[in-house]
Amino acid sequence: GRSAGREVKAAVSSQRSAAGIVILMLLVITASASAGQPIVVILANYLSLDDLVSAGPKTRSLIEDGAVGLMNTGYRVKSPDVWYLTLATGVQAGRVTGTAECYKTDELVGGIPAGEVYHAQTGKTAPKGSVVCLGFARILRANQKPPFRADAIGLLGDSFHEAHLTTAVIAANPNMAAFVAMDRNGLVDSTASSAGLTVIEPTDFNKLEDMRELLSKRAYDLEKTRCLRNLDDLIARIRQTGATMIVCSPCPVQADKGFKPDLTPIILFQPHGKKGLLTSGTTRTDGLITNMDVAPTILSHASLSVPSFVIGRPAEVIASPNPIGRLRRMEQVVTQEYKIRIPTLAAIGALAILAATIAEVTRGRGERILRPIFLFLLSLPASLLIADGLKIIGIGIYLIALVVTAGLVMALSWAISRPLRLSPLPILHGMTSLLILGDILTGSRLLQWSIVTCNQICGIRYYGLGNEYMGLLVASALLFPLLMWKSKRMTIPVLIWFAGVTLVIGYPGFGANAGGFLTAVGTFGIAWIVLSGVRFRTRHALALILLGLLGIGVLFSLDIGSRASHFGRSMALARIYGWQWLGYFIGGKLLMHLAILKTPQVQYTILASIPFFVLYGRRMKSETVKRGLVESVGFPAIIGGMIVAFLFNDSGIVPAGLMIAGYMVSILYLRVQEAK
Repeated sequence: GRSAGREVKAAVSSQRSAAGIVILMLLVITASASAGQPIVVILANYLSLDDLVSAGPKTRSLIEDGAVGLMNTGYRVKSPDVWYLTLATGVQAGRVTGTAECYKTDELVGGIPAGEVYHAQTGKTAPKGSVVCLGFARILRANQKPPFRADAIGLLGDSFHEAHLTTAVIAANPNMAAFVAMDRNGLVDSTASSAGLTVIEPTDFNKLEDMRELLSKRAYDLEKTRCLRNLDDLIARIRQTGATMIVCSPCPVQADKGFKPDLTPIILFQPHGKKGLLTSGTTRTDGLITNMDVAPTILSHASLSVPSFVIGRPAEVIASPNPIGRLRRMEQVVTQEYKIRIPTLAAIGALAILAATIAEVTRGRGERILRPIFLFLLSLPASLLIADGLKIIGIGIYLIALVVTAGLVMALSWAISRPLRLSPLPILHGMTSLLILGDILTGSRLLQWSIVTCNQICGIRYYGLGNEYMGLLVASALLFPLLMWKSKRMTIPVLIWFAGVTLVIGYPGFGANAGGFLTAVGTFGIAWIVLSGVRFRTRHALALILLGLLGIGVLFSLDIGSRASHFGRSMALARIYGWQWLGYFIGGKLLMHLAILKTPQVQYTILASIPFFVLYGRRMKSETVKRGLVESVGFPAIIGGMIVAFLFNDSGIVPAGLMIAGYMVSILYLRVQEAK
């Protein structure tokens, strides 16, 4: 206990000393004539939005006079090394750890000056007074193969040097702050602060996080308050220099228990610049950027060019009357959605499997119970979109709203179907399709907050149509006309419907889902060929493949420039990498499919579904009843679309699974109806 106490006191003392050194060095920050307006980046780790807001009056003033946002750090690999390198390069960094070995050249490392160690490792001589990265070789090796880029390492240092500007880093050693300012040789010009780009890391927060388990909550909170006061003082001193400032937290908050989203605060302040919320072409979401957007933002504000291989986009500022309020609400909503996502979807899946199995065991009897359950399940895609779009805070209230919304959707489908003398089934599929399409065409305001995708957290897709709702849309858009089919006179209108849905899914300004475009071409193409009375053959499959590829080519020609979608950026990277990108593309998909298959929720779902599919398969073999269009046309179309979805989407198993789920629930509803 005494040893731990001494360790804590020593750490706190070193924190105060480090903070004093940083503030003293900041007194000499000036804008030299050659550098113009300097850029200062402050890396303050493990902070939440509330931490930054409560840091002090100078920080609040910086927020009010600048732009603020949340920065997504959420990727598959979670380590400080990767977070820092991704922030520094504008591309996703390769998996690497233990590279926080940046020192001043005259600092001793194992009794040897760091400059000499660097020379032994690289064969290069570091200028006296510079900062060297001794883990540089490991960083390069980890970023050799696509989608990583070794030439992205040192991006900011090289860019500033090419413009005849210097870089500096102010941080306790060893550190990773130098990653942001180093050049392609793993060097930062100096630890002085009169530079075009100065990176400062108050190490108080890092050391406090390291000592967290040794401190009581009260002691931790008191020390954090002191660290935040130091940060506030630091911001006040830098602001006096007239520099452009970026204050961000590369490493997200570490929660004691439960889930904490990978969202950290970021401030962009430019003297006489715009005020409001940050956004970027990466997210197209007000108040949200990614850590890949930081490097291009620095280059943009320094009036330096952004290389084509950089995936991130410069942050933009949009006006907002209450930016902090909007960001707090975003944080609350996405945290709640992620917490309840798996339990809610697991409950829906369990209900679907149970009802389907009962329907097969009873051979469709018990329609008074089963039909409402199947209709409830089919109403959920639309109900979830509406309930999620309300951004309700409070799990209980949200679940009540979801059930009420589902009831209203079911009631509306019944009300529309009665005068038309139709089953509510095609009405539900039509309503679902039109709601998703309408939302896409009006900016994806509902899809953006969907509990099914949790876009603001996972960092995969922030706008357009995600793979989950893509699968549901394709299934509903297929079943809607099949259930409404009257005669072959509907062939052309159905073709127009299929073509319109496909274009909305794939067009860069709407769905922006290239894999979904190919899935729709495959699904709807098979359905329309069979509806036309033609037996589907190999030549038809080849024709659909050619049509899909031509469509992709047209979409790519429309999807270029600074506002290019995920698809356009991927195609641009493919041109840069060549055949290497194809190998990564295929390998990445296989790894993602395997990772999804390993998740407990997927494994339990597959195991629980086996009895149903066994019973369903036996019944289909024993029955000789001629099937309607939903089975004779819909089944081969769904199977073909599932294969395309699996092959051409990053998480293809998800849309494929949702397509067959929507189809099977509809088939079971029809079976129960027939039994009645």
